[in-house]
Amino acid sequence: MALRKVIAPLLLWMLALGLGLHTGASHATTQNATQSGHSEVSKKKKSTKVKQQRSSSEESRSERDRRLYRECKGRANAGACLGYTHKP
Repeated sequence: MALRKVIAPLLLWMLALGLGLHTGASHATTQNATQSGHSEVSKKKKSTKVKQQRSSSEESRSERDRRLYRECKGRANAGACLGYTHKP
């Protein structure tokens, strides 16, 4: 019985000490992460434009229009044929 009276407070003290050290360490890590995050945000990066390169086998816009007008004759004006069922 006397052993329980000694062990219980000792375990509670160790648990409190462990939790206290753990939250302090995570708090310091969070502060460092937010400080470095602010410095990254303040620096402006140049945006780069990515130019799309067409494949040599890809059809041009006018070729695609002609093909769709040809293929969509008499079909419903929906899906890929939307706008290609009647020639203007």
